[in-house]
Amino acid sequence: GLRGDHGGSDVVDAARLEACGRSKEESQVTDNNELHVVFGTGPVGMAVMDELVSRGKRVRMVNRGGRANVPEGVEVVGGDATDPAFTREVSVEASTSYNALNPPYNKWPKLFPPLQASVLEGAAAAGAKLVTMENLYMYGPTGGQPLTEDLPHAANTRKGDVRARMTEELFAAHESGKVRARIRSAHGLRHHRCSPSASLVSFVRVGRRYQALARGALFRLRYRPA
Repeated sequence: GLRGDHGGSDVVDAARLEACGRSKEESQVTDNNELHVVFGTGPVGMAVMDELVSRGKRVRMVNRGGRANVPEGVEVVGGDATDPAFTREVSVEASTSYNALNPPYNKWPKLFPPLQASVLEGAAAAGAKLVTMENLYMYGPTGGQPLTEDLPHAANTRKGDVRARMTEELFAAHESGKVRARIRSAHGLRHHRCSPSASLVSFVRVGRRYQALARGALFRLRYRPA
């Protein structure tokens, strides 16, 4: 069976919820059978969890160790996300899976593609929608021009090449009907305590276009090499 724990540090949870403008009582998980499985308990994964919990969703967090500081009622499961057998098991009953995994930069070529492929297999087996957190590395330099959704993939770095291939693999899986995929890019997300950098801007890629989501402002992004 699945291994992991439930609940977490009340002090850490209260601090996170207070930073997001919600009390612990206001953020208790309600009786909701719709399961959301979040792969990764880093800044992006925890921000996704906070939003899902605030909406009363049932949440399962997945990381390697099986432990994380999460609100009461959130499940944490540990295992190897490069193993499709594990991702299929942990995705059972999921309505939506979120891929917020991000290996160390120097291990992207080796680890990132199999991580994505394995999470995708889990979502496909469960019939779940797949939301993948991305970035803008695949576009490459633009000469100072704003990034737009119709730019070609023109990466000139190893990390950019990896991201471009992974994006095309996701599109292929979506267009073949294997999985319903959405790519969400939140460039510059720093931490999960609802700071301006974490909450003001995100981009949702639907099909092959981006929709900008912002709070009362229009943002223009320019490429800055990592």
